[in-house]
Amino acid sequence: TIKEVMVTMENGKLGNLEDTRTEEEFSYQEIRDYRPGDTVKGKVVLVEEEQVLVDIGYKSEAILPRSEIILEEEPSLKDKFAVGDEIDLLVLRVNQQEDKITVSQKRLERERRWKEIEDSAETGATMQGIVKEVVPAGIIVDLGSGIEAFMPGSLVDVRYIPDFTQFMGQEFSFKVIELNRERDKIILSRKLLLEE
Repeated sequence: TIKEVMVTMENGKLGNLEDTRTEEEFSYQEIRDYRPGDTVKGKVVLVEEEQVLVDIGYKSEAILPRSEIILEEEPSLKDKFAVGDEIDLLVLRVNQQEDKITVSQKRLERERRWKEIEDSAETGATMQGIVKEVVPAGIIVDLGSGIEAFMPGSLVDVRYIPDFTQFMGQEFSFKVIELNRERDKIILSRKLLLEE
């Protein structure tokens, strides 16, 4: 069993087990050395009001706090997760004294979305997002995973539009024309796409 393999490993008596361990047992061995920043796959075992417990093969379940989950309009965690769901997570903290691992779904999703945005900025690919807010100088677009971008008024359309409120809640296609991850700044252009 996995437990026997782990006990054998802890005692340093690997013997000829090296060749007989299955992939699953290898992953359990690797998980014991998790560090902050590692990506893990886990299975939801319990959904509470303020946290989700996830089995990642560690000695105890990983804790996914509510604050590390992207929630649309604050539903309960039971609306988003069910026992048995397989989810990808990012390791935030490992406390070996207490056998406690804290993980994040939000940061992993955000990281992946940033990568997609950076790729589309480089390649000139078209992206989509929802118009979230109209501001005096243009519109704010929700790109998903908690990332927002700005589209200046002059780049919304090829013609002059005096009032952008008509676009509220609409899905826009656009090009990413400027990006500064350190400053959390993304500038979009729908005009460029319409001109093309």
